[in-house]
Amino acid sequence: AVLRLEAGEDRLFRLQAPVWDGCYVHFTTGYDSKLSATSRGKSTGPDERISVPWPSGQLGILAYLWNPAAKTHTLVTQPAGSLTGATASGAIQFEGQPFGMSAIGKRGFGDSFDANSGNILFEMVIYDRVISAQDLKTLMESLSGRYFVPAK
Repeated sequence: AVLRLEAGEDRLFRLQAPVWDGCYVHFTTGYDSKLSATSRGKSTGPDERISVPWPSGQLGILAYLWNPAAKTHTLVTQPAGSLTGATASGAIQFEGQPFGMSAIGKRGFGDSFDANSGNILFEMVIYDRVISAQDLKTLMESLSGRYFVPAK
């Protein structure tokens, strides 16, 4: 995704099964200037969270690789105009039905859009598989070239 994030306790994106089973993946921005990805792959928990720095108001690119088969998830960021960013990886658990519902820009599926978070999503690309490291690099370079002035 290409986006700008403001610090705060705000959910940016949520993915879950069509019938609520307590499992989900979501992204949040915190007051600590971090972007977190949280995976709950079992209805009884635990939440498995990884975080990377994201200064409030920063433009950049976010990539998230969620791999239930390998039981891992990885969060990669690249600030606008930079050739490097931050990466965090961790273990996850997963059982139950496949995910199929997403909510973008609000805390829950039934919540309104009345509270303006200041987060702006410019583009989001979602794959139905875990992409390779080379495909991820190519995608991030393509998005960066479309939206940002190249780093020098």
